[in-house]
Amino acid sequence: MNETITIPKSHLDQMRVPAAIERAYSLLDNLYVATGKWAPGFEWVLEDGVTCCEFVHGVNVCLETATYQDELGKGTMFRFFTRRSELDIGSTNGGMFFALKESLKVHPWLKEDGSHYGVFKRRKNGFDRVIWRRNQVKRMRYDQWGKYEKTVDNVSCWLRDDLGTHFFEKDYGTARDSGLNRPAGLLFVHPDGRNARVTCDMFPWFYDGRSRTPKAPKNPYRITKEQWEEYNDAEKEGWRQVARQARIIRKKNRRP
Repeated sequence: MNETITIPKSHLDQMRVPAAIERAYSLLDNLYVATGKWAPGFEWVLEDGVTCCEFVHGVNVCLETATYQDELGKGTMFRFFTRRSELDIGSTNGGMFFALKESLKVHPWLKEDGSHYGVFKRRKNGFDRVIWRRNQVKRMRYDQWGKYEKTVDNVSCWLRDDLGTHFFEKDYGTARDSGLNRPAGLLFVHPDGRNARVTCDMFPWFYDGRSRTPKAPKNPYRITKEQWEEYNDAEKEGWRQVARQARIIRKKNRRP
């Protein structure tokens, strides 16, 4: 019988990076975009001591390291997690394991007791790597954070016009950017370990001039009966049009 592996909740909490700003569905753009407010419970982002660094898209991972002593001597035990499962660190298959083994050679502190969190990123040049959160905070930080008013609008302008990625990739630049390579977003790390993100795709300007497959809302009628009754006829018809468009998009994207 197969043994069920339970991922520790503490690991899941750290590997999950929640959004720090509120988003709402826009009828006009058919997108979930920022409302201009910080999400409830994430006001800690505005506190002193919070580090702002580059957010990296990828597979969230955790390396759990523990040293032990037995009759054969001292050794080190590793466990490797993603948000979905625990992986066999002894496997030699796949870029993720190659990147992890290379990290263990380059970063001796990964062999210290504790849990180390990071992101596995598959890069365009074929050199896959794990970007560890410790390195994000130390080497990929933006020291400009805190020099201006900490508002969502300022963060949006900052990402759109000023910041460049530490990886010098062109995934998030557009033709009108004149060579500016945007980061995927910002990662906020609190001294007590909490983390949150703000990404470029939360803002409408991210989709300007881009060819993209619009995502149909999962449930455009996610409103209460009382809210529906407060809408006028024009607003109700707008919601009906969204529902019809969502069905068309799902039908086009459906696999044959």
